[in-house]
Amino acid sequence: MRPSCAHPTCPGPAEQCRAVRPSCAHPTCPGPAEQCHVALDFGPAGAKPVKHSSDKPRLSLAMGPGFVEIGKAMTYGAQKYSAHNYSNGGGLPRLDLIDAAARHIAAYVDGVDVDSESGLHHLAHAGASILMALDLIARSKGEDGRYQRKAKR
Repeated sequence: MRPSCAHPTCPGPAEQCRAVRPSCAHPTCPGPAEQCHVALDFGPAGAKPVKHSSDKPRLSLAMGPGFVEIGKAMTYGAQKYSAHNYSNGGGLPRLDLIDAAARHIAAYVDGVDVDSESGLHHLAHAGASILMALDLIARSKGEDGRYQRKAKR
C-alpha cells in the first residue's frame, strides 16, 4: 500500500507529490509542478474573477418554489402522455397549449387552487403549458393558429 502525501493539495500518493516530484501529478499539466494549472493563481493579487454574462438571461431569477411546482406539472404530463410529447412530430398546435393554460388560470380565478385530476396547483399547470408553447415557438414547431386580422387600409 502506497503512503498518501501529507500535502493537502496533492491528489495522490507521496511519490506523485508536487512538492517532491519535479513534474506535476495532474495528467492535463504539461510541465513542472510550479506551473500546474490547479496550483497556480494566474490573476493579480486580490483580483476577482470576471464572467461576461450581463446580456444573458438570469435563469436563477426564475428558480424557486414556483419553478418546482411547474416541474411537478411537467413530470405529471410526461407520465400521462410521455416526455416531450408536446413537441413530437410537428408539435402540438400552440393554441391548444394556450387554451389549456387559460382553463387552468380561469379555474384559479374562480377560486379553485388544485386540479382535481393531478392534485397539483392550477397555476403550475398553466405555467407548464406556457413553457411548452414558448418552447415550440423558439423551435419553430407547432401550428400558429392565431387569428390573423386583415391589415387596415
